Amino acid sequence: MAIRFRLFLLPMLAGATAASSIAQPTVESILNAASYSNRLAPGTWGSIFGSKLSLVSKAALSVPLPYTLGGVSVTVDGVEAPLNFVSPNQINFLIPFESSLGAKVPVVVTTSEGAGAPMNIPLVRDAPALFTQNGEGTGMALAFEANFRPLASVGSSPIVLYATGLGPTNPAPVSSALGGSATEPFNRVEDQVQVLIGEVPGTVVFAGLAPGLPGIFQVNVIPPPNPQSNRLYVSVNGTASSAVTLPIPVGTNVTNVTGTIYGMYPASGIYLVRAENQTTSGPVAFSAMLTAAAFTAEFDIVPSAKPFTVTAVGRAGGAVLQIDPGNQTCLREITTPSVAARQYDFSGTWLQVYDLHTGLPFPGDQVPVSLLDPMAWQALNLVPLPDMPGLPPQGTPNYSALLGCPAPQNGHFSIGIAGFVGGGVGFGGFMDIGVPPPSTLTATFLLFVDGALVASKDVPYQVY
Repeated sequence: MAIRFRLFLLPMLAGATAASSIAQPTVESILNAASYSNRLAPGTWGSIFGSKLSLVSKAALSVPLPYTLGGVSVTVDGVEAPLNFVSPNQINFLIPFESSLGAKVPVVVTTSEGAGAPMNIPLVRDAPALFTQNGEGTGMALAFEANFRPLASVGSSPIVLYATGLGPTNPAPVSSALGGSATEPFNRVEDQVQVLIGEVPGTVVFAGLAPGLPGIFQVNVIPPPNPQSNRLYVSVNGTASSAVTLPIPVGTNVTNVTGTIYGMYPASGIYLVRAENQTTSGPVAFSAMLTAAAFTAEFDIVPSAKPFTVTAVGRAGGAVLQIDPGNQTCLREITTPSVAARQYDFSGTWLQVYDLHTGLPFPGDQVPVSLLDPMAWQALNLVPLPDMPGLPPQGTPNYSALLGCPAPQNGHFSIGIAGFVGGGVGFGGFMDIGVPPPSTLTATFLLFVDGALVASKDVPYQVY
């Protein structure tokens, strides 16, 4: 599919604040401008938040982007950064592709009043994040059909997505250039890019820098058939973006649907009651966060029903029930932590775990027993072991397990909840919440039946 020149993303990166008097700039935080996470990489759009960052609010509305805007400049490890927007409290800038990786890379904001104190940020190879319609990294993705009309619903035709932080490209880009090359050789992403739509991998036909859009990656993907949820995320070398959403078709195989979904960790609903109204035993003390959940579902199946799915998902995994009404069968696949990860041993995995008290990684990538939450242990006991528990981690803390589930009987299906009378099976996995994470995070769990969202639960929890 051909790449098309577009400029619509640049204004979306801009904020709006009033002019103010200024002194030396103060940087308070630097986040990914697409996801507002703290994962950053060379070639990623970042947002600097602070005070006295600029005398005026000013946006760059064309390319090439300037290195000085409204009297403000930004350097990353001494390298000048292209600017898209400046204001007294926010700057949007492109982390130069030429920047070096490291745990403490200095970012400096300079105004007419002088240079502010450097803020050190970690720069990693990949920091994938998808742009969304609301410009806040949540909700519906900024997605288009092949003719660049806004996507109305996921079908079989290719979809065009826009992202940042997908890492190095070949040929290597120049930060000051007009985005990616408009002709071959295109600036294709060097690393392995995967796009999951409705929990199922799509076929990526192109991933590279978009012409005319510095630091903006275009990803063309053919959706999988029958997406199981409305979630979308992109991953590079196993590092996944935050999940956003796409409009998906809803099936017609079921009626009279009811369902619930609860967090087992952090706890909500009946698990919250069991834990005496504590979502966790205390603030989360390290960067490897367990999220685990369970669900109920009950519905009638129409006589002409074809195979369909019941899907429960969280940020770190989920459960998919493949229901075949004709053969009256049900097969469940769940996400479950590896045997080593259940002992909070993440050595050999991609998950580097940090002590949130010190900001330092744990020796051997193993969390001390003294920091473990008893509530997390209880949740892990409700999640089955992987199918092959003797295998080493092989780069991931999460595996899968194939299990049976109640077969539909006489056109009716029902499943209970893990850990209770007549209960089902929970699911869970570990994810990286970053260093340092926000003081409050939210675990979101969703339940879909035949493509329709039936239940959702947001569970806030505290971190150090």
